[in-house]
Amino acid sequence: MRWKLAILFGSVFLILHSVFSYFSYLEAIDNFEIGRKKIQNNHIDIATALTEDSFLVLEQFGELLSLIDLLSSHDKSRNQAISVLDETLSKWQFSWDMENVTFFDKQAQPVKSWGSQLVAVNSAVKQVLSNEAPAHQIFCPHTCFQQTITPVMRDSEITGAFSVIRSFADVIIKYKRATHSDIGLLIMDEATGEYQWPYKLSGMTLPEKNIPVFDYVSRHFKLDELLEHSKTIKLDNAVFEVRVFPVHQEAAGPPFFLFVDDITADFKGFKDDLKQVWFQGAVSFLVSLISLVVVLHLMLRRVTKLSQALPLLSQNQYEEFKQQIAIKNFSNLGYDELDKLNDTALTLSDQLESLELEVRRNTLKLLEKSQALGKERDFIRQLVEAAPIIIITQKLNGIILTINQAGVDEFESDSRSIIGKVFDAFLPESDKEHLNKLNQLRAGNLGSGRFQVDGFLLTESDKLLNVSWLHTLLKSNDENNEMVILTLGVDISARKIAEEKESLHTHL
Repeated sequence: MRWKLAILFGSVFLILHSVFSYFSYLEAIDNFEIGRKKIQNNHIDIATALTEDSFLVLEQFGELLSLIDLLSSHDKSRNQAISVLDETLSKWQFSWDMENVTFFDKQAQPVKSWGSQLVAVNSAVKQVLSNEAPAHQIFCPHTCFQQTITPVMRDSEITGAFSVIRSFADVIIKYKRATHSDIGLLIMDEATGEYQWPYKLSGMTLPEKNIPVFDYVSRHFKLDELLEHSKTIKLDNAVFEVRVFPVHQEAAGPPFFLFVDDITADFKGFKDDLKQVWFQGAVSFLVSLISLVVVLHLMLRRVTKLSQALPLLSQNQYEEFKQQIAIKNFSNLGYDELDKLNDTALTLSDQLESLELEVRRNTLKLLEKSQALGKERDFIRQLVEAAPIIIITQKLNGIILTINQAGVDEFESDSRSIIGKVFDAFLPESDKEHLNKLNQLRAGNLGSGRFQVDGFLLTESDKLLNVSWLHTLLKSNDENNEMVILTLGVDISARKIAEEKESLHTHL
């Protein structure tokens, strides 16, 4: 029983621990994914904020330059303005990290340019002059640059525009410092080669580490997959989380940020946490199972003692039984069902002992009565056997059940030849009155249940005797027992002969 319960409850514990461990496993995965998603969103917010902040700096610098009138009608004023910019712009370029500053007239034609000669799209300048509002854009001839085009107003009229350009590398460096993750830009590239994407990688932090990651994802994933969700890849014993996000969210087109986060340590910690979940589940299961076995052993020890002592009851060893299951006072544990079971067993032992004594007394009484009944039965048998009359018991169908010795002598046969035969076979056919009344008695048509008739007996030697018969129907109190007929017969042949002689003398 102990092991059956241990296996049963152990199976239940195993199922429950497996379910709890599985749900803990799923919860750990969900928590890890939620945590990573928060980190990704945070990184996207940081990259977006740094980009917008950089454009804001360029716009402020462009507004500062718009205060200088380079299209004055006086050549002297124009030359002075240009001279001021020539003297100060080199300092501003260093402090503001500018790559190029170009002034355009209101026909979008470049008037003066300072710094590196970079390609600037005149269509964007025309759009700014038309809309009279600053514009931001990122262009990537070889590396990526940020450009802000700010309109110049004079007498409430657009007179030109300043284009301010700086490298996008500053945003990438600040992102790296803030997040300790890697970022790069994906720009258009018509010559895709073996890649699925029409983009190339520009301005990537740690290119020797992250270019293989770009090569892998560009071969195995579509760009739309990385725009919707991040992907986790394993490469060179390292785990990377890769995500693509547009630089201009409203445009949803190139260029794109390529976020690469080395999560090898986090992933290893996550795997360790999962192992810890399963390990703790296994340990708790084993501890629970061992505790269960110990508790069952302690609790069922009394049941074991009771089961070992129960055979003593069948051997009527009541005192030994009581000694083996004697209840000790476990005050700390209290009274429980097992104590009640022991009490019941002791009560049963007392009852069995009392019953045994009662059975012995009744057995003695039955023996005494049986002996008395045996004596009476023997006495009656002796009377029946010694009676000088025929005593027969027969069924309702006439089959003879018993016959006494006097009957055997009168039938001139032995009891084995008589018992089992039909009584009617020993009556002559001429004894019709006797046979008719006997059949009525058998059928229950005689109200008295008995009749007496002087008839005959045909012996085995075909000798015909005169017999006075008395037939009595014996009814049983038990409905299941069949009724029998008690037949008594007295040989009156000698009397009949004497009566015939007397009658003969009388006639003479």
